[in-house]
Amino acid sequence: MGTRTTVMADPVNVQEGGSTTLTAAVSPVHGTNTVDSGEVEFRVNGTALGRVPLEADGRASIPHTVPLLADRTPVPQQVTAHFLGLSPRFASSQSPVTTITVQPEPKTEITSTIGVELTRGLIDDGRLPVNLGITVNTSDGLDLPAGARVEVLRNGTVIGTAEVDGVTATFTDMVDAVVTEATAYTYTVRMPEIDGYDTIHRGTTSDPVRVTLAPEFVPALTVSVDPTTVLIGRPVDITATMDIDDAPVPAGADVIIRVNGRDIGTVQTDANGNALLPDHVFTTAGEKSIVAVFEGGEVDGTAYEPSTSAPVLLTVDALPEVDSGTVIELQTEATAGDEVALTAFVSRADGADLSDEAVADLGSVWFFQDGQAVGSAPVTVDPDTGIATAVFTHRFAERGEYRMTAEYSGVTVGEEIISPSETTAATIITVSPTELVIEEPGPPPTDGGGEGALGSLDLGSVMDLMGDSGSLGSLSAAS
Repeated sequence: MGTRTTVMADPVNVQEGGSTTLTAAVSPVHGTNTVDSGEVEFRVNGTALGRVPLEADGRASIPHTVPLLADRTPVPQQVTAHFLGLSPRFASSQSPVTTITVQPEPKTEITSTIGVELTRGLIDDGRLPVNLGITVNTSDGLDLPAGARVEVLRNGTVIGTAEVDGVTATFTDMVDAVVTEATAYTYTVRMPEIDGYDTIHRGTTSDPVRVTLAPEFVPALTVSVDPTTVLIGRPVDITATMDIDDAPVPAGADVIIRVNGRDIGTVQTDANGNALLPDHVFTTAGEKSIVAVFEGGEVDGTAYEPSTSAPVLLTVDALPEVDSGTVIELQTEATAGDEVALTAFVSRADGADLSDEAVADLGSVWFFQDGQAVGSAPVTVDPDTGIATAVFTHRFAERGEYRMTAEYSGVTVGEEIISPSETTAATIITVSPTELVIEEPGPPPTDGGGEGALGSLDLGSVMDLMGDSGSLGSLSAAS
């Protein structure tokens, strides 16, 4: 009796290295009898896989493990089943071809998020650079494949692409910087799906970032000084005024005061658009070119462009200088160990009083002994005589001659500078030894004279007795 054989696979798509089950079914061509014995040989691509006896239901199954692929290209396999027959009852038969496909291992799926950092560049020729710093954070922590690109969208429209280096990319968009009303731009970055050899990076889109441009106005800036001529050390007020279309800018604009190219202070405008730098003191004489500078920025929600005032000139005059003279007076003889008053007289060369104002500090005088400073004293003025003096008390420890000089520090008084001065010549002071009196113990002297007493001894005589040895030696009274 003739037979009919079919074969099927479950599944027909098999991952490389995986298994499928091949099942053959054998039935008679005519009649209803079941073919329940005999063997079926399974073949894959013409190669025998194995022989399996039929079950009572006329079926036979065998597992089949597919090989690994050489690459990711799917490979088909042709499967046939051959019923070997059961003579003389059932004839042999061969099934039609069934195809199974060996599929590569599924690609690893990688998800990502995109971070975008937006910064503004410097306006150039009316155009504002909007810089986007892009970072792609992958779920596997690895770089994107070489050549990966992201799309940059402004307000929902793609305006360009950027190549990703590792996981970072940059993109710069140029927009009009001058707008007549507040204008916002929204940026997003989109990464399309990247189908790699063994990975697939799913597409993703960043959260939006925005930049808002406000209309910018050019303020008018002026600067003034009061007074316009001052002496060194005298305060002057410097005022900057900033307005737009003759109306003051809102309070809070920072204005730099710049003198001869050097910034001397930053002040803020008030509600009237004025910014005051009060009581500034100049310490050098000469012409001062003063400008006010606003570096641009947003004030009370309105953007203003940079502005610089026209310069104004301030004349700073030096204080008139008056020569002074210093004379030292002291007693020219002194005794070692005694206090000596050193008096320095300070006067103006023009003969006027040192100061006609009630000034607490008129400077000081330093006193020098043989060129070495020994001390100083403040200068004071006798209210009755107008004479200016400095008095210093000094002790000379040893005998000898000393050269005494003095130096006056000078001082600024009112609108004048009294210059320093020094003594023109040294004053010599001679210091004598101290007189030493030694009394011998014993009975009080009689009326007849000083027998039994040494009397007085001049220290100079004692020093002569000591000579170069520096010691007195021994003294004895005559018997």
